[in-house]
Amino acid sequence: MLQTAQESDDRSLSPREVRARQANTAWGRVLRYVGLIIGIYLGWQIGIALVPDETSADTTGFPLMISASLGALFFLLTPYLTIGAMSRLAHGVRRVEAGDLIAGATGLLIGGLVSTLLAFPLSMLPSPFGQYLPMVVMLVICSVAVLSALIKKRELMELVGFRRVAHAVSSEGPQDQSPPQKAVDSEPAPLQTVTETAAPRILLDTSAIIDGRVRGLAASGFLPFAFVVPNFVLHELQLVADSDDYSRRTRGTRGLQALEEMRANPAISVEVKQIDAEGPDVDSQLVNVARTLDIPILSGDTNLERVASLQDVQVLNLHQLAELMRPALAVGDETELKLVQKGREYEQGVGFLDDGTMVVVDGGEPHVGSEVRIVITRTLQTSSGRMMFARMASDS
Repeated sequence: MLQTAQESDDRSLSPREVRARQANTAWGRVLRYVGLIIGIYLGWQIGIALVPDETSADTTGFPLMISASLGALFFLLTPYLTIGAMSRLAHGVRRVEAGDLIAGATGLLIGGLVSTLLAFPLSMLPSPFGQYLPMVVMLVICSVAVLSALIKKRELMELVGFRRVAHAVSSEGPQDQSPPQKAVDSEPAPLQTVTETAAPRILLDTSAIIDGRVRGLAASGFLPFAFVVPNFVLHELQLVADSDDYSRRTRGTRGLQALEEMRANPAISVEVKQIDAEGPDVDSQLVNVARTLDIPILSGDTNLERVASLQDVQVLNLHQLAELMRPALAVGDETELKLVQKGREYEQGVGFLDDGTMVVVDGGEPHVGSEVRIVITRTLQTSSGRMMFARMASDS
């Protein structure tokens, strides 16, 4: 989901500046003239209705004044009202998951059909019941149908054919009844049925995607996993990228770009899964999915790691990996070292650290066979491993 230059430019502007720019586009100018025509028409009708004396000689002045005023007002405000409303609607739809949209639309359709069938007999009731009761019944039935569809969306998805997604995170886990399980097994590569030859799967959370180091580790083969990105994690990443805060927006955009590059790399397996998970927030949903599917989570969030550990869910923390990969000794550090042999150069002594790293010590030849205190001066990474150079500490 790489951002275009125009989108990136719009993200650097405030919402008011974005609306002002959109109002001055070709589409915004069309909306202005449509609003002008509607304003003139409404103003004329209002003016005709409010003419104080129809017998007066001048019956057009007042309607013209009202139509001109409303036309100018609609001309100025129509682009901002329509574009702003559509932007808020698009932002709200972006926050809603696809499963909720499908369930809500299905419930509305069912409620509309039922209320339509009841409208005619209800309209035959004596006034005022026959006049208002069909509308009230329609609102109640549609509301109840939409709410019921949202609550029972997992079962609804099964009915319309999304059985694999529904059973992948079913709260019953592996104890599902045999007929639904056969339906799952007949489909290719569901989340629970990973073959022995497939790479082990791991869930990615938002912090790991934004971190960016996962991409390099996976491309180099140090993370031989098939990465699974649930739809609610991708949704949270999109919200971060759409944030009004510049730093959060930059981090979210960087995460989307990293995920796009990972998916484009044939050496990295990335799956974005539509998963219906329960939980008050993204972290709880991620932990529930990991526990249900019995797979670990790759994250950079320490709080998520603590919550997951309380529920016996394994979390691989990127920061812990970075800490483990940090050299045990850095330039300027002091340590005790036993010199075991002479070096190639004059007055050099050679010793080895506990991990096998060779250390060449200047001025250490007279102390071969004894333990001395040294100061690391330089490190060198070679094809056969890492070696260090040091000098004798001043107190040796």
